[in-house]
Amino acid sequence: MFFFIFFGTFNRKKAIRQYEKLFCPGCRDLKEAQLIAYNTYFHIFFIPIFKIKSIYYLIFKGCNHNYKILKEKIESIEKDFKREVIENIEEYEFNFKYCRKCDKTFEESYVFCPYCGEKLE
Repeated sequence: MFFFIFFGTFNRKKAIRQYEKLFCPGCRDLKEAQLIAYNTYFHIFFIPIFKIKSIYYLIFKGCNHNYKILKEKIESIEKDFKREVIENIEEYEFNFKYCRKCDKTFEESYVFCPYCGEKLE
């Protein structure tokens, strides 16, 4: 008798918070932003068993500037992303594309959004 066990890891995106007007250091303007978490889970038979790690990003809509956020700084985002406070914040490039029309993220290799069909820039 043979048993096959499928296990591994997968990433899942989770939207944590929306911001109506937040200062984007890349555009130097107030923009709508979304705080998201990319959680990596260990799974067996495609059932998540436990979370391995979480990485937090702040994505500005309309300009596609992305910033990696430390877990300790999540509560102070509104204070940290003010015009007077921002000095040396690093923009983070990650291998996902973002569709402005349907607000979804997906792999970088797509030319059209797999969810709504919108042509990507």
